[in-house]
Amino acid sequence: MREIDEEDKCYRTNFQGMYTGYDTGQVWTVKLFSPDRVIFEPGSLDYPLGQKIYDYFKGTSAEIIKAPIQKVSSIIPGTTEGQRYASGKKTLVVTVKKSLRFDVCKPSADFEFSLVTGCPASCEYCYLYTTQSSKPYLRTYVNLEEIFDSSELPRPA
Repeated sequence: MREIDEEDKCYRTNFQGMYTGYDTGQVWTVKLFSPDRVIFEPGSLDYPLGQKIYDYFKGTSAEIIKAPIQKVSSIIPGTTEGQRYASGKKTLVVTVKKSLRFDVCKPSADFEFSLVTGCPASCEYCYLYTTQSSKPYLRTYVNLEEIFDSSELPRPA
């Protein structure tokens, strides 16, 4: 469960996206992320997860594009920076993680590895809003076995 604060009221959510107000008992659903476009880096389709994601989005209204990762920013529609940012937030990029090193998680001394990057939300207060200007899209990696092998961590069941 994740706790959130909104207008001085506490809410809790389960993993199905159902929110319940502690003080009101009101229940409502949250719309799940559904991209307008999905961009597949060609090598991503060589992995079972990449093919599974491709098969899933073939049956939706999302535009499917195959392009190298270097072309992603030029594919996202919009004539102004704001329009491109908004369109980017509705874009999923399916790719292969090339650097399998741990990243430093500043300012702590911890390390991390990412299975996804970016965020589909557009929260005005979020610091990511100012750091994602050229890459506001959500990116997911499909070479999970290679990522887990490089980490020497136990694999999830």
